[in-house]
Amino acid sequence: MSLLSSAVGRVAFAPGWKEGRDLSVARLTELQSGLSGRGIRSDLDTRSVWPRLRVHSGYEDNPAVSDFENSVVAIRLGDGWWFAWPWAEKICDVSNVTLAADRIAAELGESTDGEDGGEPADSHE
Repeated sequence: MSLLSSAVGRVAFAPGWKEGRDLSVARLTELQSGLSGRGIRSDLDTRSVWPRLRVHSGYEDNPAVSDFENSVVAIRLGDGWWFAWPWAEKICDVSNVTLAADRIAAELGESTDGEDGGEPADSHE
């Protein structure tokens, strides 16, 4: 058996990747609940190695907005675990689900209930 044929079908992951994936799923599930409490629908997609939460918004009918742009991930970015847009723009620390839900709602043009008193994220220019 050649080296190439023995490597086919196997993917090497860094140690601890499964624990990281499990943490990501747990945090995204919490965020999904927080968004639901604000009347915002979302779907958890766990088909890939790193899951994502697809957030439904009024922008979905706009062909310029892809599914990718309406997704949120929970990932480790150097200094900790963060909710982030898929292009690695941080939303907030995963420990603050309420603030994350408020910022996502504000970014998508949805109203927020402001329960946490946090400021919404600055809008992109």
